[in-house]
Amino acid sequence: MVERERLDAVLQEMELSISDLANNQVANRIGEFLSVRGLLAGDIIRNASRTTVRLRVIDAETRRIVAMATESTEGDVTPLAKDLTSRLVRTLERDYELRGRIQRLMEPNTIKANVGSLHGVRVRQVFDIYPKETDPRAADNVTGFRPVGEVEVTHIGERECIGKVTKAEMPLSPEMRLEKKGAH
Repeated sequence: MVERERLDAVLQEMELSISDLANNQVANRIGEFLSVRGLLAGDIIRNASRTTVRLRVIDAETRRIVAMATESTEGDVTPLAKDLTSRLVRTLERDYELRGRIQRLMEPNTIKANVGSLHGVRVRQVFDIYPKETDPRAADNVTGFRPVGEVEVTHIGERECIGKVTKAEMPLSPEMRLEKKGAH
């Protein structure tokens, strides 16, 4: 997830507008750039004495709504919005495992990835390494793609981490996918 201010900054940097998000290719590029899997959208609807808050999480790749919460109140909308947001976050933490991509290869057996503490990464956390979707060397007839390596996080920043490669069955390259160990 990413807050609106960060999204606006990225759109400006990429010379895009909010209306460009309707284009799936643009939304996918932004999702990859921000290392997010979902966008939070919402509405606040006021009718007479009641206020309804509707929140939706939209998958950054498929543009499908993957989670939604709606509640109404006659009182202050702030606690209601916080409660709905907390419920959606719990749903996403349960349904969406942590994943990222290798940004670059560093000294031997070390990688830099595009996820960090803001995404929930912790030091000593282990990630499976998956090939690019177009790499047939890791194809498995049963599951499609299987892990081709492992990396353990050694250093962490807000939006990136450094990890030590503990296993590699093929040469690693930038853009290979990382998924929290045991996610499959």
